[in-house]
Amino acid sequence: MAPRFIAIIIIASFGVAGVAQAAGNVAAGKTKAFECGGCHGDVGQGMGAYPALAGKPAAALVKALQDFKTGTKPSLMHGLAASLSPQDIQDLAAYYASLK
Repeated sequence: MAPRFIAIIIIASFGVAGVAQAAGNVAAGKTKAFECGGCHGDVGQGMGAYPALAGKPAAALVKALQDFKTGTKPSLMHGLAASLSPQDIQDLAAYYASLK
């Protein structure tokens, strides 16, 4: 095998491992979602002007929470998202994505 090909395999393997390690914990997300229920419903079904979160792709939820946290996407969610750790964001995304 050519050295370049081996290097690509090694890099790809670490990339996949990094994604797997970054995945959220559904049970932890459920616990952390308590505050979210006031606007998004007890099981993420959405309420009034607040969107449903249940069943949305985890990656989309992570991106939205990160954008709210950094202020990239201005919203009243900024105050809530600002206090979330990267793991909190992963956990919440995993929980809401698991609700089908």
